[in-house]
Amino acid sequence: MPPNRITYGVFILILVGLVVSFTFLSVDDVLDPAEINYIGPGSQLKFQDLSDKDLSNMNLSNSDFTGANLSNTNLMNADLHNSVLTGAVLIGTNLFGANLSSAKLNGSIVTAANFAHANLQNADLQGATIQKT
Repeated sequence: MPPNRITYGVFILILVGLVVSFTFLSVDDVLDPAEINYIGPGSQLKFQDLSDKDLSNMNLSNSDFTGANLSNTNLMNADLHNSVLTGAVLIGTNLFGANLSSAKLNGSIVTAANFAHANLQNADLQGATIQKT
């Protein structure tokens, strides 16, 4: 573990018979509230590192993800209509069933992303680099 990484341990003891459950949350798994005040419709998430986050089923319509890192992010069934993802990095991103209608993905990097059942109606993909998707 890197020396500057802080890991918080949250211990949940469930005493049903001899069952003990331990859950560990890393700072890296939690969005930094100092940098991100709000996640929902109209969010301003420019240049944020949202890699490996679970944003599935969220309403993120009209949000700005310009230059954001969304690598390995779970956006399954997320509503991203009318959002800006210009220059965003979507490597291994799960967009299964996501609504990307009228979204701007121009200049984004999309590699090995899952767009199955996604709505891309009127999405702007001009200048996007799309590979193995």
